[in-house]
Amino acid sequence: MPFNYHRISISFFFVLSTIFLNAQTVKYTYGKNQWNTDSLGNHRAVLNFNGKGIVAKSIIEWRRRDDDPQLKRIILQDAKMGAKIYNYKTGIFNNDKLELWFEPISGKGKYYLYYLLYKNEGRANYPKGVYLATENKAAPDWLAKTGNQKSLNTTVVEIQSIDS
Repeated sequence: MPFNYHRISISFFFVLSTIFLNAQTVKYTYGKNQWNTDSLGNHRAVLNFNGKGIVAKSIIEWRRRDDDPQLKRIILQDAKMGAKIYNYKTGIFNNDKLELWFEPISGKGKYYLYYLLYKNEGRANYPKGVYLATENKAAPDWLAKTGNQKSLNTTVVEIQSIDS
């Protein structure tokens, strides 16, 4: 019986592609009272910066069902100090993907991206949740440096929803 290289190479390809696809899966979890939902919303992405310098770049693949996500505020926070990060810029920003550059103020480590931030308007017995509008407070000199960062140096560890 002759050895069938074609069949073995196809099988090998499927095994490798399964391994690589599983390696790119983002974990979805919930955090029980891990952050203040009144000021930070109900959802966050946990990012890990492994690069050098003052510009981190990440692509966050998510499945948002809201209309016009690019018009809604996001907040970046350093996990070590809890400080807000104002120097950030977005590229592609839609229901499937967010391309993000930010200043990793504590260097390598964990950062949080909060999204779907809201405030309650109206009366207490009939509140109306309103998503906060986007804002841009990035320093112009820092924004000029983001064009130099082409490759990804920040990974998405997980996407969390609050469970209070």
